[in-house]
Amino acid sequence: MTEADRVNFERLDIISVDLAMVQRFLSAYLDRALYNSQGCPDGVLAEALTVAIIVTYARPFTRSKNRFGKWEDLDLSFLTAPLSDGQRGLHQRTMAERDKAFAHSDAGPQNIKVIDTPDGRLTVSNVVRVLLEKWEAEELMENVRKMKAVLEPRLEELRVAINSDGGC
Repeated sequence: MTEADRVNFERLDIISVDLAMVQRFLSAYLDRALYNSQGCPDGVLAEALTVAIIVTYARPFTRSKNRFGKWEDLDLSFLTAPLSDGQRGLHQRTMAERDKAFAHSDAGPQNIKVIDTPDGRLTVSNVVRVLLEKWEAEELMENVRKMKAVLEPRLEELRVAINSDGGC
């Protein structure tokens, strides 16, 4: 087992945790029918879960630095390989939404608007209150299920190799 294999295992293990978190968030979102909560008391919970779902779903596919401060070059195309064209399209839209609305606030001036809040104050916002539609949440759940199905065997192979080398 090489050091690169150990680092790969650590990264894939973190991805496994992220996917499990997304499943929990999506289950709560669907179980509570939060896709129907715009303007309701649960609206803020729906918004918070939507942000958590999108950011956590995208995290494994977002380039980041490793523990040594170097950019990771981990090929994760095997995770999206089993997705249908429609699911892959939703995956790409989710990644774009994460980059545009939730992670970097890349909205340009044409997207900024003044909104009247319920307490009568005006606020400037470039964030449209976005909720996942029911079908999007269900399809993201299916994406995660498929990703986990290909991730778990690869993770187990690395786990066995590490254990046979006397590690972990």
